[in-house]
Amino acid sequence: MTIAELAASAEIRAHAEAGRITLSHPARQRGTMRGARFADIRHALTTALSGEAQSNGCWRIDSADTDGDELTVIVAIWHDVLVITVFQEIEPMKCPLCNKGAVKAADVEISERVAGHTFTATIHGEQCDACNEVFYPGPAVEAFEIAVARALTSTDEAGGETFKYARKAVGLRAEDLASLLGVARETISRWETGKHPIDSAALAVLALIVKDAAQGSTSTLEVLRARREAKPLSKRVALKLAS
Repeated sequence: MTIAELAASAEIRAHAEAGRITLSHPARQRGTMRGARFADIRHALTTALSGEAQSNGCWRIDSADTDGDELTVIVAIWHDVLVITVFQEIEPMKCPLCNKGAVKAADVEISERVAGHTFTATIHGEQCDACNEVFYPGPAVEAFEIAVARALTSTDEAGGETFKYARKAVGLRAEDLASLLGVARETISRWETGKHPIDSAALAVLALIVKDAAQGSTSTLEVLRARREAKPLSKRVALKLAS
C-alpha cells in the first residue's frame, strides 16, 4: 500500500468516526437493496484498513458490515465529508455526481419499504441545482432507520425481516445480540430467516434497545452487558441502605 493510500484510509476512518458521511440517492438505493443499514456502512468505513484510488478521484473501500459480510463502499472526500457514491465522476466544489451544478441545502424525502410497510419522512438534506440529485446526511439516514425500526418493533406482527432490520439499524452484530440474550448465534439466524418463531422476550428486549437508540440512550445495552459480566455474589454481602 502506498503512503497516499494509507493517508487516505486514515482520513476516511476519521471522517466516518466523526459521523461526517453523506449518501447519494443511488448509493442509498443500492445499499437498501443489499440490506445494508447506515450502521453497516459506518462500520465498514471505520474498520477499513486500506483503500484503492480510482481513476475518477474516488476511493474503493473493501471492508465488511456489522455481520462480517463483505461490503464494498465507493467514497469521495468532498468538503471534509465522505460522500458514498457509485463510480461516478467527481470534481471538488461541484456536485460529486454530475460535476456541474452546486449542491444546496434542501428538504428532501426519504423512504424505505420493510416487511410490507412503506415508511417516509422529510429530512434536511442537500440537492444539486443542475441534476436534482439528492444527498442524505448520514446521521439523518441513521435516525430515519432507527425510527423505522421503532415503528416495526412496536407492533405484534414483527417477524424475521423486522428483527433483522432492527438489529442492524442499531448496529448490533448477530453474535453480539446472541451473547446479550443468552442464545446461540444460530438461533438469531433462525429467527431472522423465519425458520423458528421469534422468542417474544427477545423481541421485547430488542424493542427496548431500539427505543433507547431513538432517545440517544444505551441503558438497556448497559444492563445486558453488566449482567453478562456479573461476578458471583460473596457469601456475606454488606448493603448500604438509603437513610
